[in-house]
Amino acid sequence: MSNENFTTWTEVDPGTKISATSSTITITGYDGPSAGSSNYFYKDQGAGFYSGNFTFRYGPLQFTGPSSNSSSAIILRASLVLPDDGTKHSGSVQAYWQNTATNPTLYLREYSTTNTTDETPTTQDTYQGSAVNAGTSFYIEFQRTGTTMNLRLYSDAYSTLVDTLTFTLSQAAQSYRYVLSPASRGIGSGATVGGTFQNLDLAAGSSPATLSGATPSGTLGTTTSATLGATTDQTSGTLYGVVDTAGNITGISAAQVKAAQNNAGGAPVASGNSSVSSGSPSVGVTGLTANTAYSYALVQNNANGDSNVITGTFTTASAVNLEARKYGPQGAMRVLITL
Repeated sequence: MSNENFTTWTEVDPGTKISATSSTITITGYDGPSAGSSNYFYKDQGAGFYSGNFTFRYGPLQFTGPSSNSSSAIILRASLVLPDDGTKHSGSVQAYWQNTATNPTLYLREYSTTNTTDETPTTQDTYQGSAVNAGTSFYIEFQRTGTTMNLRLYSDAYSTLVDTLTFTLSQAAQSYRYVLSPASRGIGSGATVGGTFQNLDLAAGSSPATLSGATPSGTLGTTTSATLGATTDQTSGTLYGVVDTAGNITGISAAQVKAAQNNAGGAPVASGNSSVSSGSPSVGVTGLTANTAYSYALVQNNANGDSNVITGTFTTASAVNLEARKYGPQGAMRVLITL
C-alpha cells in the first residue's frame, strides 16, 4: 500500500503549530487546547469507513524539545467525530505520547462513545522507556482486530519489536470516520513539544476484499433495470458497478469502475454504487433496454484498497405487448400497450 499525502488532508491549526509536506508532518511549540486552541490535521474517510479490522503504520516518529513533563501530543487518532469542547475524545482510539520525569510514555487509549473527559480514558495500556525518548526515532503499528486494539512499538522500520500494547475494547467496535494526526490535548498552558511524523500508511498489512459469485446471469425478469451483486469476505466500504456492451467491459480496471466509466474511459450504459454492510452486497442500475445482452463489472473499495474486479453477463427481458380491442358503432378500435 502507499503512504498518505498529507497535503491533501484538512488542517485545523489556528495556532499555526503544524506544517506538512506530502510525507511529513512537523509540529512546533505544540500544546493542548487549554493553552490556546485545538490544532490538528485530519482525513475524512466517510461515514462508517472503518467498520472492520484495520492496520495503520507510521514512522519514523520523533519528538524534540519538550518544555516540561506535561508536554504531550496525540500521534494518531481514529474517531467517529472531530474533537470539540463537548465530545473531546469520545468515540475514539488513539496513540498518545507524553514526556515524564524519567522516560517518556507511549499510550494506547480508548475513549468510549459516552466518555467526554479529557484526562481519563475508558481503557489504556502503556509503555515507558528509552525507545520513545525525545530525540529518538521510533515506529508504530496501530491495529484493530475484532474487539482487540494493538499498538506495536518498533525501533526500526517494523522489524525490531520493542513492545506491544493491547487491550479488549470496552464496547463493540465502532465504525470510525476520521483519522487525525497529530491531535492536541488539554495539557496545560506552557507545556509544548516539537517533532516530526513521517510516512503514514492507512492500509498496511491488510489485504483488499475478495469478490466472487457475480450475479445476475441469464435472462432477467426485468426489462430496463437490474440488481448487480456478489459475495465478499469484508463487510465494509462501497460496492461499485457498471453495465455496458461486452466490448466495453472486457479488461476494465477497478479505477474505471469506481469512476463510473467503461474500459475506454467513457460513460457506460448504466452505473451505480452502494454501501457494503453484509457478505452479499448489491447495487441497482436502471436505464437499460429490453431484450438486450449486457456485460457488467463490479469492484469493492474499503480501507484495505480495491478488491478484484469481477464480471458477468445478462440479458434483459423482452417487452410484453398487450392488445385490446374496443367495439363501437365504427367497428373495432385496436389499442397496443407495451410493458
